[in-house]
Amino acid sequence: MGMKGHQAFLRIVLPQALAIAVPVFSNMVIALLKDTSLAFTLGLMEMTGKAQTLGNITQHFIEAYLALAFIYLVISFTLEKLLLRAELRLMRHELPESPVRERFRIQKKLSYRGIIARMRPEKGGAEL
Repeated sequence: MGMKGHQAFLRIVLPQALAIAVPVFSNMVIALLKDTSLAFTLGLMEMTGKAQTLGNITQHFIEAYLALAFIYLVISFTLEKLLLRAELRLMRHELPESPVRERFRIQKKLSYRGIIARMRPEKGGAEL
């Protein structure tokens, strides 16, 4: 193909591998993010522990847990959208054509047909 080994890897193999790996990776990242709220990780106090401590100090458990839920929602939503954009970018060759792009392609094809029709001689007589 005229490419060196590392060029072929970067331009052919890696994009195909990423297109397969990113959806699985994004599901694992979202699941890991959601699972960390269920337990303490390696003995360190995480966000759930901080909310519980704040609730013990102020006696406002509901507000602390609602704020924590909102933070998790924002983090999950943002991370999900970023990973979805990466997935769509890697899979763009498999997506259907957008209506605007399809309309532009059809108009372009019709304009080419008009140019070719004007270049052809009229039926019944030949131009010399």
